[in-house]
Amino acid sequence: MSEKEEVIDTINLDQEDEFGEEEDEFDEEDSDDEEEDDFGDLLVKLMVSEEGQTVGESMAQLSKQMEMQNKLLVKLITQLKN
Repeated sequence: MSEKEEVIDTINLDQEDEFGEEEDEFDEEDSDDEEEDDFGDLLVKLMVSEEGQTVGESMAQLSKQMEMQNKLLVKLITQLKN
């Protein structure tokens, strides 16, 4: 084997080691988990207000406000009929 071929083989071995390490560090399952976490984080950010109130809490508050408004409207209509 000539000196040039030995250098090329040494370079190829070094590159294989580098790529082998990178492949070991990169795991497709980890990648999927990170994407799911990122999607989950995005959903949390979209579903929670700046004050920390969730969509469910907002809907419950809206329901209470509508109940109060309906009671007031019933009283108003009752007074208008008299």
